[in-house]
Amino acid sequence: MPPTFPSIPPRSATSRRVSASARGLYRGVGAALVLASLAFAPAAEADGEPDPAFWSGGEVVLQLPYDMHFGGLDADAAGNLALAFYSPLFEGVEHGYWMTVGDESVGAACEIDPGTGPGQDLRVHDLAFDSLGRLIVLVQLHFDFTLDLFELVAYDFPACAFDPSFGVGGVVVLPTDPDYDSDGFFGVSALSDGHLLVTGRTWNGLPGTPEGHPLALEIGPDGNSITEFSPPFGSWEESAVAVEAVRAANGHTVLAVDEWDDSRDFVLLDFAADGTYLGPLVIPFDLWVEGSDAPFALAALDGDRVVVVGNARQYPEGDPSPSTTAAVAMARWPPGGGALELDTSFSGDGKWDGRVEHNATFFDVLRQGADRFVAVGASWLPDQTQKILLARFFLDGTLDATFGGTGTGLFTEDLVGTWWERATRVVPQNGRLVLGGIADFHFGVRAIGLVRRTSDLVFQSGFEQSSSPAW
Repeated sequence: MPPTFPSIPPRSATSRRVSASARGLYRGVGAALVLASLAFAPAAEADGEPDPAFWSGGEVVLQLPYDMHFGGLDADAAGNLALAFYSPLFEGVEHGYWMTVGDESVGAACEIDPGTGPGQDLRVHDLAFDSLGRLIVLVQLHFDFTLDLFELVAYDFPACAFDPSFGVGGVVVLPTDPDYDSDGFFGVSALSDGHLLVTGRTWNGLPGTPEGHPLALEIGPDGNSITEFSPPFGSWEESAVAVEAVRAANGHTVLAVDEWDDSRDFVLLDFAADGTYLGPLVIPFDLWVEGSDAPFALAALDGDRVVVVGNARQYPEGDPSPSTTAAVAMARWPPGGGALELDTSFSGDGKWDGRVEHNATFFDVLRQGADRFVAVGASWLPDQTQKILLARFFLDGTLDATFGGTGTGLFTEDLVGTWWERATRVVPQNGRLVLGGIADFHFGVRAIGLVRRTSDLVFQSGFEQSSSPAW
């Protein structure tokens, strides 16, 4: 089907917000792909196959005349879906938006305007619905090469209006060091008690070596109380960033850390329920050379487990060129308590790696039901042609062959009319799975692709059943 063009409001000298009458019923995204793997399709559709009731044949491509950069994806408790994006649009200055997405239409875009004045680039890094129903957007205001501000902006969803119960007039400025230009926050997730977890990096405190230091902040419901989770300053010598943080059922907080040097491994930082730092768990794959592995996402599972996904570098047999393979690792806490350790009941040694084509990466992971999780990402050939990669695993590391219709549990999806796609986010939506990421046309314009898939497993906030209800 031909691309669908979302509505972007005209520029205004007095306001960059869309009126409440223009708001939609679902939330949307901009420069990216969104793949929705849904669980409520008719019984005739097999588990994991495209839903023909969604747009046309289960997919849609949303496009602007300008590049659209993916800025986050989430669904609220009622199943309303919101995506965020940023784009240079008309004058070359980047602007951020969120909008709603329904089964057959998208809502008007709401421009994100924290009120700092014109002229600076605004980049959207993530968004999340908190347990109070507010839409929280994480943005970066880039003024020049010496000043960046990172802010959380709360919306009274579905209205395009700030929620004054959060921070100052709906805005919280996150703490960064103006003397260290690599400070920053790039991910936000919601906890069940109205709190938020924000992840990023700060200066490591070592004189003469201003490297990134992994950091997570827990923000209270009012936006004013902040708890920090970070290893002691001076204990981290590599440049690193916390890519995601989760709160496990036992109260521990875990950070997945990406080290930006030549000795990267999967690293998990474990903090006890009282905030005590229990140390790192380093998980090397070392398929090619020592330390070529990169984690991208983390999820808490049943049974005091956490799973981390990403990629590992390797030399395929008979192929002299290096490639990447999708990688998964499982960790858990011992029954008697203590620090996080590798869970060898997963795939025999706590680790799994695999791919469909020359290269593969998992960019996000989501618990689905009590005994499974879904990982999403990209699979691509040496010519950089990419497809969406999707897999469903059991907790023992075996693939769920009933999902996706291929008989393997690991498969790719190719959107019609685009050159390459990747899924970088997966969220639940009323028992469904919604994936988000990037779709790119061959002539170089980034767009949004949406695909919806069925699933026999329905899971949302602890609710699970084997058949699909009538939503």
